[in-house]
Amino acid sequence: MYRTIKLNKGYWGGKLPFKRGIIADPLQVFSDDVEKFSMSMKAFKIGHVTKHTEFKRHQKTQRFIKEWLHDISNPNILDIGASDGITSLELIKSLNSFAKYFVTDYNLMCTYFKRKGLFYFFNQLHDCFLIANEKFLFYPNDEWFFKLLFGNSIRKIQRLPHKELLLVNKELQNRSKIDSRIEIFTYNVFEAWNREKLDVIIVGNLLQPGYFTQEKIINGLTNNYNALKDQGILVIIHNEVTRMGETEKSTIYKKNFSENHLELVTHINGGVEINNLILSLKFES
Repeated sequence: MYRTIKLNKGYWGGKLPFKRGIIADPLQVFSDDVEKFSMSMKAFKIGHVTKHTEFKRHQKTQRFIKEWLHDISNPNILDIGASDGITSLELIKSLNSFAKYFVTDYNLMCTYFKRKGLFYFFNQLHDCFLIANEKFLFYPNDEWFFKLLFGNSIRKIQRLPHKELLLVNKELQNRSKIDSRIEIFTYNVFEAWNREKLDVIIVGNLLQPGYFTQEKIINGLTNNYNALKDQGILVIIHNEVTRMGETEKSTIYKKNFSENHLELVTHINGGVEINNLILSLKFES
């Protein structure tokens, strides 16, 4: 029960002496305010991936990427698992030039339906992953309890037309409309990349053992390797969250086509936990 029902920070924040069980207001996803929109993403847990995002989460990593690209003319960049695109926007603003910047995520879009004061949010498989009003949030963590509360309503709503909601930062959306170099679309890291070869691939807080099996992670890494130009770099990010706060961690690899593997370039704050796995892999030509 307690894993299903959470308190909406927009209403309860500051009214209670504790923070446990209080979640960011998902209804701010409808706000035009960039920061409020981004904070609302903390409430959007789709499957086992939380679309958590904030400004300045990848500062050191982005500084490295900018320096690496200093002498590369018009690079192609792919951002995978970009969430609402805040960190993509930050990097875009810092770069002098680029040919293409692809902002992608598997869950860029959802649909919603409002019924009796409650907002029902559905993923692309039409499963309800969140229900919310101004006071409470409901997640399908305890599936039996969630279905007990909302099963009948969800079945009725699933048959009705929903409104679409793009889970992408409003400033980035507007920028992409006037800058054809920026493209925003759904992409699954476990599928082959079929666009331009890339100078940089950024995979943010996605290829983690806690999320996927080793077999799936290798599948994703293989697709990354094949999408890179020779000497292109793969940036794996895994921010570590503890009670003390969040630590930016990343490792950068360079494609060595002649040796069919990824070479270690550098670690930031100790690097990522799948480093040994990545360095052990040999890719087919």
